[in-house]
This record gives sequence, C-alpha cells and structure tokens, in this order.
Amino acid sequence: MEIAAALWVFTFLAFVAGAPSERNSCNVITNHTAITVNKTDMEGRKCSGSIPISVCMGLCKTSEKGTYIFPNHENDNTACVPTAVALVTAPLTDCHPEADVSIRTISYNQTTACGCNPFDHATLTGNV
Repeated sequence: MEIAAALWVFTFLAFVAGAPSERNSCNVITNHTAITVNKTDMEGRKCSGSIPISVCMGLCKTSEKGTYIFPNHENDNTACVPTAVALVTAPLTDCHPEADVSIRTISYNQTTACGCNPFDHATLTGNV
C-alpha cells in the first residue's frame, strides 16, 4: 500500500513539474482563417477580397487558492491574448474596373505575438 501511495505521489509531482510548459502554450497561429471584406466607393462600385487573419491559441495558467476571507477563494486567471500587432495593408482583388483607388486595399491590425495576460474574473477585463 505504501509503495502504491508513493508511486502515486511521484507521478503527481512529475505531472506538476511538467505542467507549466503545457499550461502556458499560448502562440500566434498565422493565416488561421480568412475573412471576406467588401468595400464600396461613393459611386456604388465595389471591391471585395479574402484576407488571412492570425489568432491566439493555446493554454494559460489558471488557478484558485483558498483564503480566510469571504468568498474563501482567490482566482489567478490568465488568457491567451494578442500582445503585439502590426499594421498590414492587403489588396482587395475582386474590384469593379472603375472602382476608386481608395477602396482597392484594406488596412488592419494583424496579430504578431501572443501571451498569457492576467485578467480580473469579476469584471472580465484584461490587462492588454
């Protein structure tokens, strides 16, 4: 019985020791999906195109510890969020031949880096 208990404790400690790298695996995934963008000029001519977007995916550490003050627990929450963006200009490829040059491109912020940032669970606001 003592050997089984010791083996269980060893397995648990090995899991916990390896957990931080597995629990904090927040990364940017480039070109994860594409969205369709449509723009119209003052004359009603249209341009559209598909632009690739990057997203943040992964796991971040979240924990809870007991306290002596009501509600008797304290949360430590983090979320996988963008930590850096870059302004990108992409062409819209499906345009009316006489469409204004101002609607032939779109500029947007593309995620370039992600990280685990803390947030307040009570208000659900992040520190981004």
